[in-house]
Amino acid sequence: MPVKNEGTTKMDDAGLRVTVVTKITRSVDTDALRESWASLQPTVQKAFDWKPSVSVSVLKRLDEQEAAQALRYITTKPAKPAVKVEPITD
Repeated sequence: MPVKNEGTTKMDDAGLRVTVVTKITRSVDTDALRESWASLQPTVQKAFDWKPSVSVSVLKRLDEQEAAQALRYITTKPAKPAVKVEPITD
């Protein structure tokens, strides 16, 4: 079964459907990008999002006062649960 570098590939055989989802992780050299930002064309700049994220492990270690301060800037909502159904082969 040939698999794409990125995307979904499906194959049906023997009454089963096999789905393979492949992804590519992309990271940014933030320091290099900041240094070059002003010289980049606006169309290239649009390829990057500047958004803060939460480090949950650090957040959980904050004392009560620090956590209260940080939580003023954080919105929480439940995430989708992951469910997996597979045959029992015992």
